[in-house]
Amino acid sequence: MKLYEVSMDVSVVRDDGSAYALLVPKIEANNVKLKLKSQNLLSEHLKIVKPESTEPSQDDLLIRTNLTYANELEDLRQFGYPVVIDRHRGSRNHDKDKLRDSIRQSFECLPRGFVTSIEVQFSDLVLTLNSSYCVYRPLLLLSTSAVANPTWRTFLSALSADKCAQAHFFARLAKCFDVTHVAIDGPIAASFPGVGNEIASQSVENFIRLPTNLRPLHGDFGPDLAPFPEHIPDSSDYDKAFWVSTKQNGITQTWAPRYTMFSAGNVTEKARLIQLESVHSAIVHGIRTGGGCTAVDLFAGIGYFAFSYAKAGFSHVLCWDLNPWSVEGMRRGSVANKWQYSILSDRCAETSSGGGLETLPYGGTYDTSKMSPTLLIFNESNEKAIDRIASLENRLPPIRHVNCGMLPTSSAAWKTALRALNRRLGGYLHLHETVLQKDLDAKVKKIVKQTTELAQRVLHTESTTFDTRLEHVEMVKTVGPKLLHIVVDIAVLPN
Repeated sequence: MKLYEVSMDVSVVRDDGSAYALLVPKIEANNVKLKLKSQNLLSEHLKIVKPESTEPSQDDLLIRTNLTYANELEDLRQFGYPVVIDRHRGSRNHDKDKLRDSIRQSFECLPRGFVTSIEVQFSDLVLTLNSSYCVYRPLLLLSTSAVANPTWRTFLSALSADKCAQAHFFARLAKCFDVTHVAIDGPIAASFPGVGNEIASQSVENFIRLPTNLRPLHGDFGPDLAPFPEHIPDSSDYDKAFWVSTKQNGITQTWAPRYTMFSAGNVTEKARLIQLESVHSAIVHGIRTGGGCTAVDLFAGIGYFAFSYAKAGFSHVLCWDLNPWSVEGMRRGSVANKWQYSILSDRCAETSSGGGLETLPYGGTYDTSKMSPTLLIFNESNEKAIDRIASLENRLPPIRHVNCGMLPTSSAAWKTALRALNRRLGGYLHLHETVLQKDLDAKVKKIVKQTTELAQRVLHTESTTFDTRLEHVEMVKTVGPKLLHIVVDIAVLPN
């Protein structure tokens, strides 16, 4: 088994314009580049770059290729380096001419007095510009690295001190990209300063992945609210917030950038889930038996992977997330994708049909020609998942897949994930982890060992035992120097 195998359907890869790249140690990059060029596999117009991360590695480089199709992957595997998706040609735009021309137009709109008062010239800005940005209509999102150098920091500081100049510059930049809002993205902080009298001097763990480092530059991004759970948002807050959407793999996802993170780098993993053979076999089994099948996402966010299960054809998807803003994003995304949904929490219960939970189509025969997927969204800790599932046991199709998409580790949820699987049919776990590249093999072996031991304690009975085995290891993206985001697929099937 190749740990770095990337199995993508051609149509899915082309959906976001991404292509393949090799992750190569810096010392070997030139030799690999020459070999790629000799075989006409090298992208001639894109430079070799460092992997995007909060702390770029000095040792690893991304060498971009001209390959975009899954059936071309064998041409890259011969090199023996990790094959990754090059999102520089996908969700993250690197059209330097477009950004440079837009910066020029915006600079020309600045009041003359402001331009003469600062020690920055347009030529300086262009020379030091990194072209990384995303457009999520109607938002232009610049990456931190795009404006991280001293020249840009000086310029942005001067703009922030002159509100008139700032308004002129970013209004023109927004017009150039046909958007209404502009912001600079930033890494998700592990913690943020406490609010309220009791914890004002303490740091609070950012367990809901609040984008505290987002820097709005133009447009109203919504009110400045205390983070959850200090403030529990209501419909009025949602109405005042700024929302954006994007479509990946044919799926619309919606979020409020000020209150919810969005990870563009997960696009390949979302696509992989849709194409997985084990996903297809569970769906086919559910159709043949007439009962449907269920997937569970224990860290659902705005629906990153939950929506992939719904798109693939699961009749029911159970989602857990603590952040009310993520849940509202899931609700809006469900509406945009024309999927039925139900939201449950200690505070409220809501269904897309407007009725109570008894109106949801559980049990009986699942007619895929007449019914969209149903998402059950629980705005609560996934520690309550097993009790919730038990209460729905007689109305819920078999649970065949469980996703644990929490970084840096999802290990706290593995026991819950195993207990959620259908005892008669078994199923599959998708466990997200971060790991140093040098420790990958050892980490994977440890995960398999731990899940096997957990399964023996949680699932095995005198009459039934389960076979726990490694199905696949997927490298999703780099998240730091030599630090990988991986997904470990574990099959848990009855003997």
